[in-house]
Amino acid sequence: MKCKYIKGTKDFVCEFKDLSIEKIKRVGIVKGGIKVYGTDYYPDEDGRVFIQLLNEDGKPIDDALCLLDMFYPDKTIWFYEAPMIWLNVSKGLYYFDFVVPPTEGIYMITVQCFYVIDETFDYADSVTVIHGVSSGSVQDTWKDDNVYYTVTEKLIAGGGYALDFYFDFYNVSIPSNVTGMTVYWVGRWTSSEETVYFEVYDWCTGGWISLVNNISTNTPTVSNFISVDDHNISCLVSGTDSGTVRVRLRDKDWSEKTEAGDLMTDFIDVQMKYATYGQINNIRGGGEVHVHSPKVSELISSDVWKRYLELYPYIKKVTETVDPQVCIDNQTLLTYINYTFCIGDSCQTVSYNTTQVCPYGCDTQLNECKKPPYIYYAIMFALLIGGVIIYKVFR
Repeated sequence: MKCKYIKGTKDFVCEFKDLSIEKIKRVGIVKGGIKVYGTDYYPDEDGRVFIQLLNEDGKPIDDALCLLDMFYPDKTIWFYEAPMIWLNVSKGLYYFDFVVPPTEGIYMITVQCFYVIDETFDYADSVTVIHGVSSGSVQDTWKDDNVYYTVTEKLIAGGGYALDFYFDFYNVSIPSNVTGMTVYWVGRWTSSEETVYFEVYDWCTGGWISLVNNISTNTPTVSNFISVDDHNISCLVSGTDSGTVRVRLRDKDWSEKTEAGDLMTDFIDVQMKYATYGQINNIRGGGEVHVHSPKVSELISSDVWKRYLELYPYIKKVTETVDPQVCIDNQTLLTYINYTFCIGDSCQTVSYNTTQVCPYGCDTQLNECKKPPYIYYAIMFALLIGGVIIYKVFR
C-alpha cells in the first residue's frame, strides 16, 4: 500500500531517481501571485477556500505543495501551514474545507505554494487505543467514503472523559530530496467542549512532537505539514521498527465530564513530500473569508412570517397599510393589505392579496363591489317616506 502517485498518468511508481541537490536548492519567485477565493458564510456552514495555480505561461500546475494559513478575526492563528488538496483531474485547483466557526468577522488567509513537489502515500496499518472505546477497523481509514473508525471517550477512574490512541504506519521510507511530511486526516469530532490534538512520535528522543493544526467540531479535514527546516524527518520514521511513523490523537482535559465525544476517522494518511526535478518555485497569495450572522428576515420566508402574524399577533409591532382596491373584472374585487412587523431589529413587509367575488358585480369606476339591489330600493323607499313626512309637516 505504499507508492508514489503520478497525477497526470494516474500511475503508482515506487522507484526514486537521484537528483542534483544543487538544482533543488535554487529557489525562484514567480511574478504575480495566487488569487485566493473565499466567500461570505454564516456560522456552522460548510466553508471552502480554493486557488487556481498557474505558472508564468498561464499553464496549470498540478504537482505543487500549497500551504494555507488562516487567521481568526482577532488576528490569532486558526490554521498554520495546512496543506491544501489538489482537485483530481482539475487544472491547477487546490482547496481546503472547513466548518465555519461562530465568531463573526473577517478571516484573513495567506497561501504559499512550492513546486515541483511530488509525494508518497502511506495508510495506517494498526491502531492502539490507550483511553477510549473503539468501533470499526483500521481498514475503514483507507478511503474517504463516510465509513468511520470511531473512538469514543471513556470515563476514567477519579476523573472525566479521556481520549488517547495512536495509528502506526509501517514500511514508510524517506525519499531523496525530501522537503517534509504531511499528516492528513478526514473525519468528525462531536464534542464542542474540547479539542483533539495531533502528535507524532520522535524516535530519536523518545517523545511526542505536538503538531500545529488540531481537530474541533469545525474541522472536517485537518492537515499538518512538518518541514525539514523545522524537524529531522528521519527521526519521525523508526529505523529499527520497520520504518514506522506513529501518529497520536488525544484530548488533554481529562477532568471534563460534560459529554463523551466521538472521534470519527474517515481517512488518514502520511505523505512524504519531495522534489522530483528542476527548480523549486515559490508563489504567494492572500485573500479573506467573511463570516456574519444572518438577519432574521433573511432566514424566514414570507409564508412563515404570515404564519407568525396569524399565531402571535400580540408580540409583533405591526403597521397595516391598506392599498387601494381594484376591480380586476366585472365580478372580482382585489384588495392589497401590507403588514410590516418586526422580531427584534429584523423587520419584514408581507403583502396579503385577497380577492372577493362581487355577487352583484364590481363597479369599475368606484373600484368596489356593487351593493345589492334591495339596499338601493330600501334607500329610495326611505327617501320617499322622508319626503312625504316633510311635506306633511311643513304643509
